[in-house]
Amino acid sequence: MRSVEHAGCFWNALGSQDASLNRLGIGKLPDSFDVFVFGQPDFPQSPMSEEVARLARVPRTVMRVEAARQIVVTAITLQRYHLAHGSHPTDLHYLVPAFLSTLPLDPVEGQPLRYRSNADGTFLLYSVGENGVDDGGDPSLEKYFETSGYAWQNPHALDWVWPSPATDKTSSAPN
Repeated sequence: MRSVEHAGCFWNALGSQDASLNRLGIGKLPDSFDVFVFGQPDFPQSPMSEEVARLARVPRTVMRVEAARQIVVTAITLQRYHLAHGSHPTDLHYLVPAFLSTLPLDPVEGQPLRYRSNADGTFLLYSVGENGVDDGGDPSLEKYFETSGYAWQNPHALDWVWPSPATDKTSSAPN
């Protein structure tokens, strides 16, 4: 967590943590979703390795919570801007300083959250997600994952995309 605080993002710190755990022979740390889908982890089972694995998941959980917090606060702020100006801003910089004191950052990699105002009056707001790669706001799951148990912030989603409300076009059922 000190590495995260120093670097301002989780990506490099998690990579260093994973490398250290690999050197210890513990390997990739599964989350509860992975264990549910793929079975038990492939590292030696001992009370010590299990406890280290449990503790090592904490930074990833904190990263998900912080990303969710940043996205939710930004989405609320975008709606406040919309109420005040009649449309969403073209860039998140327009939220500072009137609505936010600083530009909202993606805690995964320390860059501003990704944002795009759409012509239909909606917006796209997202974090690069746990893979650390900007997939253009694609909420699809990584290859080999077919189910979603964590809604918009599934750890296996390519990007963590703020859900858009249904529009008349998408919410009306065919007759």
